[in-house]
Amino acid sequence: MIKPVLASIAMLISLFPGKLAAKTQASTKPLTVLISIDGFKPDYLKRGITPNLAALAQQGALAEGMTPAFPSVTFPNHITLVTGAVPDKHGIVNNTMQDPTIPNARFRLSDRAVLADPKWWTEVKPIWVTAHRQKKITSTLFWPGSEVLIEGQQPDDWLPYAEIPSRDRVIKLLEWLDRPDATRADFATLYFSEVDILGHQAGVDSPQTNAAIANVDQEIGAFIAGLEKLHLKSVTNLVIVSDHGMANTSPEKVIALSDLAPDLPQAAILWTGAFGGI
Repeated sequence: MIKPVLASIAMLISLFPGKLAAKTQASTKPLTVLISIDGFKPDYLKRGITPNLAALAQQGALAEGMTPAFPSVTFPNHITLVTGAVPDKHGIVNNTMQDPTIPNARFRLSDRAVLADPKWWTEVKPIWVTAHRQKKITSTLFWPGSEVLIEGQQPDDWLPYAEIPSRDRVIKLLEWLDRPDATRADFATLYFSEVDILGHQAGVDSPQTNAAIANVDQEIGAFIAGLEKLHLKSVTNLVIVSDHGMANTSPEKVIALSDLAPDLPQAAILWTGAFGGI
């Protein structure tokens, strides 16, 4: 049976409609799948809209929460999860940043050239580089850092990041896993973004965010159904995590950084949000 480990996460429901090859016998090669639900607040699991995650928690292990690395935003924490290093060691200290050793460049999530530039990513090596050295196969759908050569290596399967529906992500990863053991991944990742997006847009208690939570849970159920169809369920370990939680705030709590440093004309504000960078 699937051996799940959940740490501070959540999701929604729908049946997997993809056309998978019908295998006649179970695989014998172990598979580990790291699933990230971006921006999943721990108490999302208590809203009664995540039956698939609840079932996994009953079958396996469930953490009550986790302490993310600081800063608790998407890229720094996703790199921490696959390297074991904190941001000031692996170098991805924010979703937007500058590095004085890389002139005239700013790291931005929207900049494809930056995401594929090894200069930003080479402080430590992610798990797929280590796996490759151990003759293991990896498939990442999606994960920060997978689009760039790190020590000359990328995952065996990867795609440039695109904001595609959660269902399409599930289908694509199952297609990659629909292979003989000799060419099928030992380690894979699956990333869901919609809970984070709706949490930012509509707030953590909104109907829209609840719908996203429910939908991701459904797609996790669809992924498990796909694993069963491929006869991989009995050899699969699921590790389901989030990179950070989320909380509502109000305009009254906003601090204008520019008002705090009027006597520092050379100070540049690099980023704002839940925390600021100067």
